[in-house]
Amino acid sequence: MPPLESRSRARQASPSGPVDARYASPQRTWRTFAAAMRAGDRATARACFTPSALEDYGAAVDSLSPDELRAMVDRLGGSEPRLEPSTELDPFRLMRTTVAAQRPKWILLERVNGEWKIAAI
Repeated sequence: MPPLESRSRARQASPSGPVDARYASPQRTWRTFAAAMRAGDRATARACFTPSALEDYGAAVDSLSPDELRAMVDRLGGSEPRLEPSTELDPFRLMRTTVAAQRPKWILLERVNGEWKIAAI
């Protein structure tokens, strides 16, 4: 297996086609995810995850009721959470959301083929 650094560079490589505007920045990816969860659009919500995160979160997205999907996004700050400045750990970005009277939540995004995807929540 290639070293982590080599795998990371390979995943960041220029995309072979156009980048989907919904995933052009960490904030756009988050807005896309939140809107999909609120609308019960499971396919779009799943498309916001990296392949490894999809293994961790895909079953929850598939099994939660529409009300539970909306509640999950609300707990994470909704579609427009207050995002702290992201920490740059190329190819990753770490964002912190804050919701009144709750502990901050952390969202890790990774650039994959030119698009930002959710790697962990």
